[in-house]
Amino acid sequence: MSIAPRVLELRLSFAWTETWSALVGSAAPLAFLGEPDSFASRYDQIRQQMSDLEQKWLSQDEVLKASHTGDDRTLAAKRAQLKREFLATLHDPKVLTPPWPWLGRNYVHHFWQYYVGNVEPNHLTGSSAWRYVVPLRVHVPVRIGSPWPPGGFKCIPQWDGLLYPHGVAIVLTLRLLFREAKESSATGLGIKAATDRGLRVRNSEKFPVQWPGEPQDKLNLDLLTNRLLDYLRERALGTAVDPLGSRPTQPITTTATIVQGQGGSSTEPIVLNSQLHKALEGLCSWNDQWQKVHPRPLSETNLLVGQAPAGHMVYHLARGRAVWMPDYFNSASGRDQHKLSCYHRNLTLVTLQTEMLAQAVVLYTDYLDREEKPPEAVTSLARYAAIRLGHLYATARKGSKKYTYNSASPRCYLEDNGYVPIINQARASFAVKLPPLAYKPWP
Repeated sequence: MSIAPRVLELRLSFAWTETWSALVGSAAPLAFLGEPDSFASRYDQIRQQMSDLEQKWLSQDEVLKASHTGDDRTLAAKRAQLKREFLATLHDPKVLTPPWPWLGRNYVHHFWQYYVGNVEPNHLTGSSAWRYVVPLRVHVPVRIGSPWPPGGFKCIPQWDGLLYPHGVAIVLTLRLLFREAKESSATGLGIKAATDRGLRVRNSEKFPVQWPGEPQDKLNLDLLTNRLLDYLRERALGTAVDPLGSRPTQPITTTATIVQGQGGSSTEPIVLNSQLHKALEGLCSWNDQWQKVHPRPLSETNLLVGQAPAGHMVYHLARGRAVWMPDYFNSASGRDQHKLSCYHRNLTLVTLQTEMLAQAVVLYTDYLDREEKPPEAVTSLARYAAIRLGHLYATARKGSKKYTYNSASPRCYLEDNGYVPIINQARASFAVKLPPLAYKPWP
């Protein structure tokens, strides 16, 4: 019999979007986003600027190492300070960067690397970035604090703004740390308490928010992310009313992962209608009444394929994902918890990218439905988006990494949210037709 699980860290990510009724126009501050050649040229400039900045950082780092004569701890502190200065440059809200962290030449971002065809992302050209509908990242200059009082459990927010030719997205990640003080014998929270904490953070608790030059405010997640989207829209479009924007009232995708915990079993399957089953459903539906809701059958909700342990699950609903992997969150070394952190981030990004690709196709089919000829840039963006969606839809089997990131999440997301007929309509309408979306199940 497995030990009752305790949660030490629950990680939550929420992605909100605004998509537009047209591409970014020629009068907008970031007009290059909506024109393929201009986008490619500007992206190449950004990539070169990043490469030059990295080379400057690495050169200074080599000088530090060669000239240092003190103890190793002093050298490590100086190198860490140099890296912080490099990263601070990227946090300037005027600076645009590729969407992956630029943390040195040995750093690998698995989602973006596999998504762009298993190519080192930092070598991706501007024309390829357009073909893969790769967004640009911008720092949003706001301070977001914890909704919880100091001295107890911690909630650490992190956020990223993404700019696409046809919209913007914000990814807000919350690290909920339930580790008690060292002098206490209690460790973590049970599944029920941790789930309730997560739902309160999502649905009702207010975060202290400080924008430059403004008094501090306290906002729940919905109001906070609307402010963040307002900032990104103005950054891309200025104060123009057009193009019209569409914002879903809920996040387009959410991910919940127990990154660190104790107990649970990878060999014992989750029990139907158990508290754990209901908690995973609640962390996907965000229904405060999760304990009273009859959850979906486990056989219909697991995104894991292949040889996954019987007690592991990536639970999914239409717009929610919850990750339960005891083998990893129980790890004492921390290495497997790092893997879970990366998996959480990649699962969030692949689902968000699926949504934004689908919205590029929707923009194109809206023209068709109005019996209007889409602009060439819209057709170009939609065709490339439809190609990428074909690869994402067909994945979750061996050998697919040479085309894109391997996950069952995109296929389920497209099916659950009604995008498949729209994408197939577009794929059949291009001058060089594309076949309907197809999926080959895991053998």
